[in-house]
Amino acid sequence: LLIVKVVPKEGVREMEIMKQLDCHPYVSCLLGYEYDIPTHSYILEISFIEGETIDNFFGRSFKEKSRKTGGEGFYEAVLAALKDVSCTLSKIHSKGIVHGDLHQRNIMIDKNNIPVII
Repeated sequence: LLIVKVVPKEGVREMEIMKQLDCHPYVSCLLGYEYDIPTHSYILEISFIEGETIDNFFGRSFKEKSRKTGGEGFYEAVLAALKDVSCTLSKIHSKGIVHGDLHQRNIMIDKNNIPVII
Protein backbone atom coordinates (compact mmCIF):
# COMPACT_ATOMS: atom_id res chain seq x y z
CA LEU A 1 0.00 0.00 0.00
CA LEU A 2 1.08 3.55 -0.61
CA ILE A 3 -0.07 7.12 -0.29
CA VAL A 4 -0.04 9.48 -3.25
CA LYS A 5 0.68 13.11 -2.38
CA VAL A 6 0.65 16.00 -4.82
CA VAL A 7 3.22 18.69 -4.04
CA PRO A 8 3.39 21.97 -5.97
CA LYS A 9 6.64 22.63 -7.82
CA GLU A 10 7.54 25.17 -5.11
CA GLY A 11 7.33 22.35 -2.53
CA VAL A 12 10.11 20.33 -4.15
CA ARG A 13 12.18 20.73 -0.95
CA GLU A 14 9.90 18.20 0.80
CA MET A 15 10.72 15.60 -1.84
CA GLU A 16 14.46 16.35 -1.66
CA ILE A 17 14.41 15.96 2.13
CA MET A 18 12.57 12.63 1.93
CA LYS A 19 15.18 11.39 -0.57
CA GLN A 20 17.97 12.37 1.88
CA LEU A 21 16.38 10.33 4.68
CA ASP A 22 16.66 7.19 2.54
CA CYS A 23 13.80 5.23 4.13
CA HIS A 24 14.79 5.66 7.77
CA PRO A 25 12.80 3.05 9.76
CA TYR A 26 11.05 5.71 11.90
CA VAL A 27 10.19 8.07 9.01
CA SER A 28 7.67 7.47 6.22
CA CYS A 29 9.49 6.40 3.08
CA LEU A 30 9.49 8.08 -0.33
CA LEU A 31 8.98 5.20 -2.76
CA GLY A 32 8.97 7.20 -5.96
CA TYR A 33 7.99 10.45 -7.62
CA GLU A 34 7.10 11.97 -10.98
CA TYR A 35 6.87 15.51 -12.22
CA ASP A 36 3.44 16.22 -13.70
CA ILE A 37 3.93 18.81 -16.45
CA PRO A 38 0.26 19.84 -16.90
CA THR A 39 -0.18 20.69 -13.20
CA HIS A 40 3.43 21.79 -12.53
CA SER A 41 3.41 19.49 -9.50
CA TYR A 42 5.33 16.53 -8.15
CA ILE A 43 3.41 13.36 -7.46
CA LEU A 44 5.00 11.55 -4.54
CA GLU A 45 4.51 7.88 -3.69
CA ILE A 46 4.94 7.50 0.08
CA SER A 47 4.78 4.35 2.18
CA PHE A 48 1.43 3.76 3.88
CA ILE A 49 1.66 3.41 7.65
CA GLU A 50 -0.88 0.91 8.94
CA GLY A 51 -1.68 2.12 12.42
CA GLU A 52 -3.02 5.17 14.22
CA THR A 53 -1.92 8.66 15.15
CA ILE A 54 0.14 8.94 18.31
CA ASP A 55 -2.60 10.86 20.15
CA ASN A 56 -5.17 8.13 19.35
CA PHE A 57 -2.66 5.47 20.42
CA PHE A 58 -1.99 7.19 23.74
CA GLY A 59 -5.71 7.77 24.39
CA ARG A 60 -6.61 4.16 23.62
CA SER A 61 -3.64 2.78 25.55
CA PHE A 62 -4.50 4.86 28.59
CA LYS A 63 -8.11 3.63 28.62
CA GLU A 64 -7.09 -0.02 28.09
CA LYS A 65 -4.28 -0.02 30.65
CA SER A 66 -6.34 1.89 33.24
CA ARG A 67 -9.16 -0.61 32.94
CA LYS A 68 -6.85 -3.62 33.27
CA THR A 69 -4.05 -2.52 35.58
CA GLY A 70 -4.86 0.91 36.96
CA GLY A 71 -2.61 2.60 34.39
CA GLU A 72 0.54 0.49 34.78
CA GLY A 73 2.33 0.08 31.48
CA PHE A 74 0.79 3.18 29.93
CA TYR A 75 3.64 5.45 30.93
CA GLU A 76 6.21 2.91 29.74
CA ALA A 77 4.50 2.84 26.32
CA VAL A 78 4.49 6.65 26.17
CA LEU A 79 8.15 6.92 27.18
CA ALA A 80 9.22 4.24 24.68
CA ALA A 81 7.40 5.98 21.81
CA LEU A 82 8.71 9.42 22.75
CA LYS A 83 12.26 8.07 23.06
CA ASP A 84 12.06 6.63 19.52
CA VAL A 85 10.64 9.90 18.17
CA SER A 86 13.28 12.05 19.90
CA CYS A 87 16.14 9.81 18.71
CA THR A 88 14.76 9.96 15.17
CA LEU A 89 14.46 13.76 15.33
CA SER A 90 18.03 13.97 16.63
CA LYS A 91 19.23 11.92 13.65
CA ILE A 92 17.22 14.06 11.23
CA HIS A 93 18.50 17.27 12.82
CA SER A 94 22.09 16.03 12.56
CA LYS A 95 21.58 16.07 8.77
CA GLY A 96 20.48 19.71 8.95
CA ILE A 97 16.82 18.85 8.40
CA VAL A 98 13.97 20.34 10.45
CA HIS A 99 10.48 18.84 10.09
CA GLY A 100 8.68 22.17 10.41
CA ASP A 101 5.17 20.73 10.92
CA LEU A 102 5.57 18.12 13.66
CA HIS A 103 2.42 17.49 15.68
CA GLN A 104 0.44 14.53 16.98
CA ARG A 105 -1.23 13.84 13.60
CA ASN A 106 2.18 13.62 11.89
CA ILE A 107 3.38 10.77 14.08
CA MET A 108 1.83 7.37 13.46
CA ILE A 109 2.17 4.28 15.63
CA ASP A 110 2.32 1.29 13.29
CA LYS A 111 0.87 -2.17 13.90
CA ASN A 112 4.10 -3.17 15.70
CA ASN A 113 3.86 -0.15 18.06
CA ILE A 114 6.73 1.63 16.24
CA PRO A 115 6.36 5.41 15.92
CA VAL A 116 6.80 6.71 12.37
CA ILE A 117 7.16 10.41 11.57
CA ILE A 118 5.22 11.46 8.47
